[in-house]
Amino acid sequence: ERWIPQLVSAGHRIGAFVAGTHSPEVSDAESCLLVNQWLVRRPVLEDQPLNEYVRHGESTVHRRARIEPGVRMIGRVLVGAETHIGRDATLVGPTSIGIGCEIGDGALVSRSALWDGCRMGSFSSVDSSLLLHGAMVKADESLFGIVRGGDGAASSREVDGELMNGQPDSEAALTAAFRRSWSRKSAEVGA
Repeated sequence: ERWIPQLVSAGHRIGAFVAGTHSPEVSDAESCLLVNQWLVRRPVLEDQPLNEYVRHGESTVHRRARIEPGVRMIGRVLVGAETHIGRDATLVGPTSIGIGCEIGDGALVSRSALWDGCRMGSFSSVDSSLLLHGAMVKADESLFGIVRGGDGAASSREVDGELMNGQPDSEAALTAAFRRSWSRKSAEVGA
């Protein structure tokens, strides 16, 4: 719940989903990625694809998604409606790609969550990252462990929540929170 105010103050859309059963808590970027991975791995996707989705190996793709020739899907990947995956792109699960996304030719998406309307240029790559609604990754740009919003912030620099020109740099603040949570978890595991 600490993460929601950060997203709201950065101008991102927030929605609620009422779960009929126990649901994991999402409190930061790390837990968001972990829940995303859990959802992609759920048995319903293994045995019975959701309505309007079809199976491609271990992956689940919406019928209205367009997958170009040469695309490689490795592991469990979930691709939403109206999404276009360009020629020779590689998707490594667990990964989810939302509705209306555009993944350029030769791009790599690995162990990440892309919310609706994300755009990735040709030969760009994201790994262990969270792209919020409408986020963009330029052609040939690579991101690792980044949270990027769709607010036009294009910086991937590591800044621990510092103010930039009097305004919070939303991507930098979210990325710093993401990295702090990974550091905490790594320290807990190593202890």
